[in-house]
Formats: sequence, structure tokens, C-alpha cells
Amino acid sequence: MFRIFFLVLTLISTQAYATDWVVRPQDSKLGFFASQGGAEFEGKFNKFDSDISFDPENLAQSSVKIVIYIESVDTQSADRDSNIVTEDWFNTKTYPTALFEVKNISKDDTAGYIADAELTMRGVKKDVKLPFSVEIEGNHAHAKGELVVSRTAFGLGQGQWASTAFVGDEVRIFFDLNTDAKS
Repeated sequence: MFRIFFLVLTLISTQAYATDWVVRPQDSKLGFFASQGGAEFEGKFNKFDSDISFDPENLAQSSVKIVIYIESVDTQSADRDSNIVTEDWFNTKTYPTALFEVKNISKDDTAGYIADAELTMRGVKKDVKLPFSVEIEGNHAHAKGELVVSRTAFGLGQGQWASTAFVGDEVRIFFDLNTDAKS
């Protein structure tokens, strides 16, 4: 009986877990590219929280959860920024955050990895696939990725903005994160 208990305890204690990573906000960027009037513009979110565990040798134990505070948007246009938070767009009074949560990570020959995830914006949840790359050097990791979504599929752009004639439907969401291993 003691041998079985010891064996189980040994197996549990040697189970590998993914490394927890802390984002360095001053060296990281989470944003998007969209088009307005036929011209592309870039936006970024100045505030987001992350919970990241990642190990390329243990993808099953890896996980990512990012909470994005929509009111922290910066598109280099005060007018556009003030409109993005209104009921016609993100409706931040009701939905102050967007959520990106990874369900599974697998290796990919092209990008490095693919994250099967759920993206929730304006209360609408959609399954997405995010190709991304990660470079790990010691206690530092650099991760980059991009995915394309339809803004109208998430209900972004109500009333006069539901049409894609002036504001394009395709939005490229990207991240460029520098992180340090939690100590």
C-alpha cells in the first residue's frame, strides 16, 4: 500500500507544468488594423491584463487569457476613440472589456503555433484560430501573432455603421508581447 502511495505521489510531483509569463507592458503592443474611408489605420489598447502559461514542450498545460479594456483604445484620433466606446460600436457601458481565451495550442509548420481560442467582443463569442510565434531565451519570451475577424460578426457597428461602405468589415488584430518568466 505504501509503495502505491509513493508511486502516485512521485508521478504527481514530476508532472511538468507550463511556465507562467508576465507581460512587460512598456515593451509590448496589443492592437488592430482597420480601414475607414478606404484608408487603413492602426489602433492599440493601452490597458490589458494577461494570464499566460506556456511551454513549447508541454502545450497541453499551456494556457492564455487576455482581458482587454476597450476604453484604453488609442487610434491617434480623439474623435474615432470617443466613437469606438459608444453604443454603436463596443458599447463599453455594457461591455467594458473584450476577452481572448485559448482552449488549445498546437504546433504549426508555418507560424510556429496555432491557438484555438474564443474571442468575445460586445457580448458576442466566436471561435478563432490565431497563428503565432514564440522565441524563448532564458527567462524572456517574445511572442507575435495576428488574426483577421469580421467586425460585423461581433456586432461592431450598429445603425449607420452597420454598412461596410465607409468602415471596412475586416479587422486585423495583432499582438507583439515581451514577457518575463514569473519568479
